[in-house]
Amino acid sequence: MSWIERKAKREQAQTLIGKAGAILERAAKVEQRELTDEENQEFDQLHNEAETILAEVRKKEQQADAERAIEERIGREPIAETPEPKQEHTFERFLRSGVRPEVRTLTKGTSTEGAEFVPEGFWNKYEYYLRELDTLALAGAEIITTANGQDLPVPTFDDTANTGELLGEGTATTDNNDDPTTGEVVLGAYAFSSKVVRLSVHLVQDSGYPIEDALARALAERLADVQNGYYSTGTGSSQPKGIVTASTQGKVGASTTAVTYNEVLDLIHSLPRPYRAGAKLMFSDATFLALKKLVDGSGNPLWNAGNIAASIPATLDGIPYIINPKMADMGASAKSILYGDFSFYKIRRVKSAELLRFDDSAFMSKLQVGYMMWVRADGNCTNSNAIVHFANAAS
Repeated sequence: MSWIERKAKREQAQTLIGKAGAILERAAKVEQRELTDEENQEFDQLHNEAETILAEVRKKEQQADAERAIEERIGREPIAETPEPKQEHTFERFLRSGVRPEVRTLTKGTSTEGAEFVPEGFWNKYEYYLRELDTLALAGAEIITTANGQDLPVPTFDDTANTGELLGEGTATTDNNDDPTTGEVVLGAYAFSSKVVRLSVHLVQDSGYPIEDALARALAERLADVQNGYYSTGTGSSQPKGIVTASTQGKVGASTTAVTYNEVLDLIHSLPRPYRAGAKLMFSDATFLALKKLVDGSGNPLWNAGNIAASIPATLDGIPYIINPKMADMGASAKSILYGDFSFYKIRRVKSAELLRFDDSAFMSKLQVGYMMWVRADGNCTNSNAIVHFANAAS
């Protein structure tokens, strides 16, 4: 049964299911009554016929997949079949058997950039995992996607040092060149790699192994982790400039390994008021543990667990927070807590990631197949005054 015939069978089953649905809708919505015995019988018959057709299609597909897998495993050409123009089918063959070309752009853009090959389902899974793991994006950093890797100037703007004036009648306004502080940061395009994810040939060839899910998560975890490290503490020299590096000092603590409630308040109030409306706290998990133990002047814990069921987020002294595993734990001179509006941090990505498959002798001799994803990106803060940090004492 060719893919065209399978498609026609599925459409036939869909028509039958649609007819069954129409029976339900006419009785329940239009005539507001229960189904009659005749309608119940017709409804069941339509669904049974549809299921019989779909079961037949599934058996044919299972048989075709098994035959192809056998032929591929013993080194023969796959059994010829009319090609099915499905992204998922083609992409899965690439993952499992290395059908060339081996470099594929993960994008939902034009067909010349690989969109006809990488299915939207895999892309969405990868993006979902990446969003869940991308600390700066969760904090509110702006993601900028560009079509090429040329330097990208991003303007900076800060007017918090200036104010207006009260004018008396007939009084000329003041012009003392009190202009906003402006400038620009330039975002480049550094290459980040997931390194190679190795899977055994047995898992790759096993049609029951969820290779797409496993790869999407593993690759997203690796790329998110390496990028977050640089977006957090990168020096800005031949690498992204991290949010901690770019931040302004707000408060220096009295201890090398602890923080007090009053020091947290000092940090919060060191941030100019215009930036507090959308501000969040950021710290490592170890620092979070220390902060959870703090209480205010009335003995109330700073940490509020919120209500997950009601979608009420947890807060610290009423402020949302982000756990960043790449930030330093509290220690001598450690910049252990950030507070600010993280939308001023910009992450630039060039197009999208590319996926490569490796099945040469170096891998196959160990009965392994390798996959690697790489992407070009950069990050920098466009307003250091919008983010302040707490530093523990030097000694």
